[in-house]
Amino acid sequence: MSKETSQTVGGRATRILEAGEGPTLLWLHDTRGNLWTPGHEQLARFCRGVAPSLPGFDDSATLGRIDGPEDVVFWLLDLWEALGLQQPALLGCGLGGWLAAEFAVRYPERLGALVLVNAYGLQVDGALAED
Repeated sequence: MSKETSQTVGGRATRILEAGEGPTLLWLHDTRGNLWTPGHEQLARFCRGVAPSLPGFDDSATLGRIDGPEDVVFWLLDLWEALGLQQPALLGCGLGGWLAAEFAVRYPERLGALVLVNAYGLQVDGALAED
């Protein structure tokens, strides 16, 4: 079972779900929103699972000044500072996978590991986005 808190990150109220102990795994959700799932629960048996709501989820008013994925990457930097993260594993699903990949390209030294699950938004010549 996760605990829910709210923290100001980059000037935005951010809902954060968390459970478990050990090395930190930061989970970026897909377009369905920040839901604690059985997958989260299983991972929390082995690590500290942290799942923040991305800007625009839970409260669309938090989208101000977010014009693209790069802006979310800057918000993620604020999240790193607010949570005192030190090279967590970063897991992103769907939309969260796209944002995790964007973050990893810019700041690989801040990550302990990267896991992409059905990430979209990545552009590869000759391939459809869904591939």
